Amino acid sequence: MKKRAKKPPSEMENLLKASITGARKKRLEQRLLRKVKKEKQEKAKAKLLTIRLGDGNGITLLRVEHSTSISGIGYNPETKEMAIWFTNNRLYKYFDISPARFSWLRRQKHIGRAFASLNLIHYERIL
Repeated sequence: MKKRAKKPPSEMENLLKASITGARKKRLEQRLLRKVKKEKQEKAKAKLLTIRLGDGNGITLLRVEHSTSISGIGYNPETKEMAIWFTNNRLYKYFDISPARFSWLRRQKHIGRAFASLNLIHYERIL
């Protein structure tokens, strides 16, 4: 049985252990709270929206970072449909996409280039 590595103490734990008092302690606590709030907001921003398609199936688009052509990408494994939201605010739905192909696309460093290399021909413009 493997032993779990101990997590390093968090900033809050260090703060509590330290002998910081008064106004400085209050400022550090406020900074930590802002940091936690910002992280929660960033996690919430990760999910752009859920699109309800004509057949009632939904696809949740996840934000794509560091892409100049694609803003969001999503997949519905039940229908094997992929949705891509481009930076020009156009949304396309692609059909017959295998889960392996979608996961490959998500792992790529340059999603726009990888997407262009797929040469998908079965699609529909939604917006």
